Amino acid sequence: MKRKTKKTWVVVADSTSAQFFQIRDDDSGRSLEPAAADMASGIHRHAADLKSDRPGRAFASAGSSLRGAMEPHHDYHKLEKHEFVRAVAAFLERSFGERKFERLVLVAPDRSLGEFRSELPPKLTAVLWREIPKDITKLGPQDLWAHIAPALTESPSLTED
Repeated sequence: MKRKTKKTWVVVADSTSAQFFQIRDDDSGRSLEPAAADMASGIHRHAADLKSDRPGRAFASAGSSLRGAMEPHHDYHKLEKHEFVRAVAAFLERSFGERKFERLVLVAPDRSLGEFRSELPPKLTAVLWREIPKDITKLGPQDLWAHIAPALTESPSLTED
């Protein structure tokens, strides 16, 4: 008797892009197929494009007429990366609510994994099957599978008992 395969999504992401794949399990073996459109942030814009106006100016010291620009209080690139991670988490939450997957594998660099972990709601944390700390967003589906398959085969099966 063949067991039912759980729908498993693999999200390959970093702080600027995310790819969504589903693990396909058929007679020819396991592989990745696209599950949703890729997402990309606007992080490659200039910092000046991310903020609304020029930094304020202040006098250098008391009694001096020299003025200089003040440093911004926020790193706008870091804020943009955080917003992107939040958008990916919201997309995953909607997709899970639509029953597009039952199990989740997250592949991202260590720093991004930490951000994703903090943004995922509890219901997604419960179905987070594996976290793979790799930065492999530039690879195609076949190369991706070659990098992540060992981490998935050492673990419990993809099927329901």
